[in-house]
Amino acid sequence: MKQYTTCDYLNKSEIICSKFSPHQNQFISVNEKNIFLWSDQIYQPLIVLSNSAQISCIEFSKQTNLILEGTQEGKILILELEQQIQQETKALHNGAITKLTNYDINTFISGSQDSVIMVHDLRQNMPIAQIKQHKQQINDIVADSEKFQFVCGSQDETISIWDFRNYSQPQGLLDHQDSVYNLLMIKNSDTLFTSGEKYTIQQWDITKQIQNRISITQQPIQKMVFDYEQEILICAQQDILDLFNTELIQLNSIEIDWSRIQDMKLENDVVQVLEQRGDILKLHVFQLELNTQQVEDSQTQIQDSQIPFSQLMQFDQCFYPTQSNEKLDQSYEQEAQVSDDIITTQNLSLKFSQILFTKSNQDKYIQLEIINEISLDHSKVKMILNERIQKLKPIIKLYSQNDMKQCIQQIRRCNDNSALIDLFAMLRQDTAQKKLQAEDTFLLLESAILLLNSKFSYQIIKGLEFIKFCYSQMKDSIIQYKNARKQLQNKAQDKNQNRQKPYETLILQFDKIVKLPNFNKLLKSKDINLANLTSQIKNEISQFLNKLE
Repeated sequence: MKQYTTCDYLNKSEIICSKFSPHQNQFISVNEKNIFLWSDQIYQPLIVLSNSAQISCIEFSKQTNLILEGTQEGKILILELEQQIQQETKALHNGAITKLTNYDINTFISGSQDSVIMVHDLRQNMPIAQIKQHKQQINDIVADSEKFQFVCGSQDETISIWDFRNYSQPQGLLDHQDSVYNLLMIKNSDTLFTSGEKYTIQQWDITKQIQNRISITQQPIQKMVFDYEQEILICAQQDILDLFNTELIQLNSIEIDWSRIQDMKLENDVVQVLEQRGDILKLHVFQLELNTQQVEDSQTQIQDSQIPFSQLMQFDQCFYPTQSNEKLDQSYEQEAQVSDDIITTQNLSLKFSQILFTKSNQDKYIQLEIINEISLDHSKVKMILNERIQKLKPIIKLYSQNDMKQCIQQIRRCNDNSALIDLFAMLRQDTAQKKLQAEDTFLLLESAILLLNSKFSYQIIKGLEFIKFCYSQMKDSIIQYKNARKQLQNKAQDKNQNRQKPYETLILQFDKIVKLPNFNKLLKSKDINLANLTSQIKNEISQFLNKLE
């Protein structure tokens, strides 16, 4: 794949949105004052129309002379290009229109910031259906009229699947686990590709409502198109244009310095991308150069990955004689030997075939099968780790600034025990040996108590270990505070009352912990290590508190 051309189209003010025409080599752009209709390789607009409607979204209708417009006020306008007449429908969302999608020549679907989906007929002035399923704004809608189906992706991290003949309830709901930005439905199949806030592409079976595959990307995907001839998925990221096969295996990529991608189109092995850069609309044109061998290799890889390695023994295999340390009978005909000394099992002697099917060889293939299964899960592991890193970045920054209060608040916003455990690990292994303050320790102990309520023994143990760590860190400071209190002769000398109050609160917190109902339950745990650790901590803290009295 190589960059072919880049053309600039001046719009005179900040571009709001732009869209390719599906009918011909034309595209449209909108700024605050005007609507421009452009043609490829012509740097002056074909049509310039006044825009006073604060357009937020635009789409070419399947009726070639019409353009659909959505506004910031939630209105939907129909622009007739030839007569340059703009008509307002009576459909009204309660927020800015975020997506307009054609269903057929007369019907289109709108989504908005108000989370409502509306179905419209160009022959009627009112919407024919209003659907209230999502809780946050609609980001993308795709439709397939042949299957009477459309799919909506929302900011609320869900995807809804609808039958056009029945709006009463969705055919299915998919949990995307992050805000859905882009949808791509593959025609004549049950496959749906999605991308969202996280750096992933996901492949779904919308009939079975299951996720088939997931692939990690370097940045969030902005637009996707599909090449039906070569079965290639083309994805535009912030700085990269990537090619994937249907199994989400990367085939090729090209680095591009671009900004905000508005739309993408594929036609005759040519990829076109509209990029907004201030008041300039850039048209990038790329030529697909994926050779046939690359496609065939990827398809072979797909087919092989679907067959367990242990079952491949049933088929004709290719072996290099030099790869085997065993003495084999190679009394096959010279004419059957190819130039690179590759032979197939059809040409092997009976002795070789017997060796091939020995238990040791079968075990090797079973091991390969296990490795293959592990590799399939690798992308999911990468996604989980990437998500964890993203959560930890602001926490580490606050920790480095020694702002423990904000650090703990950030962890609570994450609502993820793993982030809390990571913070505990940083405190225990910190070479700088940050001195914990009483106020910080109180907050940390509150968080540690949450771990004691976990259903996972690993997290409970981490909570207990951190309670013990906090106790060992603060024990001497509490004793010093108590001794200082005893030496005070009168209230007039107690000038540090505000500083001393956190220590009293901390003592009460330790007392509260050892009296927790969960502590008594853990003492009776079947896990001996867990019960012993709980008993040790309870005894140490209880004895310490008794001495303070």
